[in-house]
Amino acid sequence: MALQSVLKRASCLFVTSSGSNEAQVPSFVDGEIIFCKNNVCVHPPSLARRDLQVHHHPGYLSIAVRLVNTKPTLVLSWIPNSTLKANPWAVEKRVSHPDVLASDGLSWPGSDELSWDDGVTLGSPRRASTESWTDGSIDSVRSRLQGLQMDETPSPYARSRSDSITSTSSTADTKSLGPDDVPNWLVSPEMLAVQHNLVFPESVAASPVVRRRSSAHICRRFTVDLSEMRSLRLLSSGGGCEDAGGEGEASGQLVVASRESQYKILHFHHGGLKRLGRVLSEWSCLLRPGGNGDNPDEAAFNGPYLHFLVCRPEVSPSELHPEEGRVGPLSPDAWHSLLAAEGHVQDDLAFRKAVFFGGLEPSLRSTVWPFLLKVFSFQSTWDDRNTQILEDRAHYSNLSYRRQNLLGEEKEFFHRTIECVVEKDVVRTDRTHAYFTGDDNPHLEQMKNILLNYAFEHPEVGYTQGMSDLLAPVLVEIQNEADTYACFVNLMQKALFVCSPTDSDMDLNLNLLRELIRVMCPPFYSHLESYPNAFELLFAHRWILLCFKREFSEECVLRMWEACWANYLTDFFHLFLSLAIVCVYGDDVVQQRLRPDEMLLHFSSLAMHMDGQLVLSKARGLLYQFRLMQRIPCSLRSLCQQCGPGVWDSTHAPDIECVHGDQPCPHNF
Repeated sequence: MALQSVLKRASCLFVTSSGSNEAQVPSFVDGEIIFCKNNVCVHPPSLARRDLQVHHHPGYLSIAVRLVNTKPTLVLSWIPNSTLKANPWAVEKRVSHPDVLASDGLSWPGSDELSWDDGVTLGSPRRASTESWTDGSIDSVRSRLQGLQMDETPSPYARSRSDSITSTSSTADTKSLGPDDVPNWLVSPEMLAVQHNLVFPESVAASPVVRRRSSAHICRRFTVDLSEMRSLRLLSSGGGCEDAGGEGEASGQLVVASRESQYKILHFHHGGLKRLGRVLSEWSCLLRPGGNGDNPDEAAFNGPYLHFLVCRPEVSPSELHPEEGRVGPLSPDAWHSLLAAEGHVQDDLAFRKAVFFGGLEPSLRSTVWPFLLKVFSFQSTWDDRNTQILEDRAHYSNLSYRRQNLLGEEKEFFHRTIECVVEKDVVRTDRTHAYFTGDDNPHLEQMKNILLNYAFEHPEVGYTQGMSDLLAPVLVEIQNEADTYACFVNLMQKALFVCSPTDSDMDLNLNLLRELIRVMCPPFYSHLESYPNAFELLFAHRWILLCFKREFSEECVLRMWEACWANYLTDFFHLFLSLAIVCVYGDDVVQQRLRPDEMLLHFSSLAMHMDGQLVLSKARGLLYQFRLMQRIPCSLRSLCQQCGPGVWDSTHAPDIECVHGDQPCPHNF
């Protein structure tokens, strides 16, 4: 059967409906399943995106070809494994019932026969049932956020800004926080969808959910007509399981978005995503209803119909730094060749360049990271460093003694406002890492001690959620409690640990990133101009706050940290990394004209599914292009001024142009 409007096979680009090509629908039998995969997960909303805290709800996913009003369409169904255990016939009934698609949309006869935790299908062509939980509805998830609490008591150890999110003991004076008060970097994409009303609505025909006392989340069935959706995105996280044919299969996510900006995220933890991409490409001619543009609902959709995307980003050679790929990781032999007989680094610029382009071999990190974090100066000798190590360890021992011997109210107050919070966070940090696995792991105690000593010595900073995320990799590499503390103190001076866009440090970085986007990524900036609050760049807050820790794999994150710590060519390489993510993965945002809340969900769903090495290469290329500019706006002047000696050298001295006209220049130019 030929359709007038056909989606071409997607590879790296979105496909729109503007083409006039025709495609032949593969032969099929009504109700035929063309794709199925077991153990595809749905994750309930959660406040912390950590592997240990993700609740996995596996289920059976299938895609079938069905006839609706004599026209073929693809129907996706996901059924929880819990339903299949109670009702093994649910899959067969779901995909083979002759009346599964009624004229008024998706429906399911006999849904009252299903078990108490089952959902039903849709009551209208563009509405789908969504997962539900034991307490009945999405609204109840929002109300749960009201239970989040924070300490109102002023503390010399806890950060005093009103927007800091800190857990407290039950004895503290508390007040409720609404869902919008929770920093976006603390939550999962599923929770962001709940907070911003971007979830598929509950079906009005849904069978009632029996409440149980268990706190476990119970997900409901989900069924949707794919031809009525706005877009399907496949986000691969690399190779994984092997399929029956022996071909490597990718794990990742399938993100389904309706035209009403409702999202469903299906997680493929055990491969199958690559095969799904092939199936959807083969049947892409059915991924558009009507096909002739006469559908009034279709005409009402403002914007191009951007339907099927396989996220496989690429960067052309012209976008790379000329020295990209020419420098490998710094090896032990190369490191020793940089040291003089007395132990000082003879050419720190060559050292920083090597780290910037190639990173470090893992075996060198415990030796070199103290230099990158400025614990040791490049001019220090072997004797200088040995003396400093002894002094730092003595200082740490004295600090621990003073903290452990707090008395009276001071001790109780520190325990209530700091220690209780740290203890809760430590046991949830990187527990899937081999260094922190197992009960009674001594490394967890080391992490706790470091965080407590830091809060004790720096009461103006105290402890804020997320510090443990930054500390964990440093402890893994340094593997000495006192030495790790010295590195962590300097790392905190580099980290922008804030929870509010009004903080001065965050403002500085967001303003610079906003101007970099305007100068170097005009299409994305033009899209931001369409929405008054889009310039807050909420999607970038977590990137900056946690130094990309939750966006990429561990090895990629460490390479990024090392490139930033090298301070080669710029002190603001983290902003060029952020700009690279926007340039590489932002086309989806522009072409689908996503609103600010949808942008936040889009970039959050990309976490752990982006190519870290590609982003690194793109960021170095963007920095190179920036340094070639003969004229830059005054708003980016600080990018050229705050680098160390020899970093921003005399080979590049751009002209500064004030962009404020007759108004006083806020950048003092």
